[in-house]
Amino acid sequence: MGNTMKLWEISRIMRKEKEKKQCDNFVIIYGLWRSGKSNLGMRLIQHDGLISKHGYRKTLTGLSMHHELSKNWWANIFNNHYANTAGEMEAKIKVMPHGSTICVDEGADVASWHLQNTQEQSDMIRLLQKTGKLGHTTIFITPSRSLLTKNILQRAKWMFIIPFEHDGKGNHAYLYRNYSDPARAEKNPFDLNYLFDKVEKYKKMPTERIYTISNRFTGTTYFRWIHPEIYDQYEKIVKDPHMFQTVRKRAVPYRTHAQVKYALMSILSNLRTMDDKTYVMMRKLSTTRFGEVLLKEPKIKDLIAEYEGLKETPIPRRKT
Repeated sequence: MGNTMKLWEISRIMRKEKEKKQCDNFVIIYGLWRSGKSNLGMRLIQHDGLISKHGYRKTLTGLSMHHELSKNWWANIFNNHYANTAGEMEAKIKVMPHGSTICVDEGADVASWHLQNTQEQSDMIRLLQKTGKLGHTTIFITPSRSLLTKNILQRAKWMFIIPFEHDGKGNHAYLYRNYSDPARAEKNPFDLNYLFDKVEKYKKMPTERIYTISNRFTGTTYFRWIHPEIYDQYEKIVKDPHMFQTVRKRAVPYRTHAQVKYALMSILSNLRTMDDKTYVMMRKLSTTRFGEVLLKEPKIKDLIAEYEGLKETPIPRRKT
């Protein structure tokens, strides 16, 4: 693979740029399930060198051949610098020193983000603005493209994509750098529209070719699995406590819900009756840029039928 880089070299580049510009550093790790995203996040933290300034002394264990840090060191990282929800992230960044690191491992509690997807995305963007002011390094790990909205991608500076299955010892990741021009980063962050378009259209093209022709491609890196004892510790501290956690549902006022639903029914009815749009066309209009279908034909028909059956607006009126 061309442009092969050591992971410690990548970490050094990120760290030097962050310290030089006195800014934050937002890194996205996106890849297949069980491809080693969490391992890559831990390796980045291991090479970062910033957390050690906040009282976590870097000491090797007796397993020096693995070049691992001590279990106590990792326990501090997992307890104080890992979050699984926006609420947990907000609680931790309040007590973190300036220039610290926070890792949001969405893969550990993916349901909590998807059940209230829109609100969690809004919270995430708001928190990223705070981490920027505090000079934090934020590592966001996700197996879902639906969470990589434009607003989140615009804030990120670096992105790792892991398209392969692992070889049992480690995996390869492709590194991309976002546009420094804010207008280009806003319009097409990381040039991902082009990249994902290539993935969809040229499935027979070699993977290395697809992922390296993007003009935001920086290099390829190979990362090894973290030691099993450390990963077991990660599961006990980070993953297991959230496995059976009850997700607190967020609610909106009934009036707001009724207004939005009425507006949606009205738009769909007008598209059907005034613009002669077919149900298939309306389904395409309700498909996100990541290919997620929000409204299918049967649901569209039901909403239009409900709208046409109304004799008056269902929006609650304020009592006088």
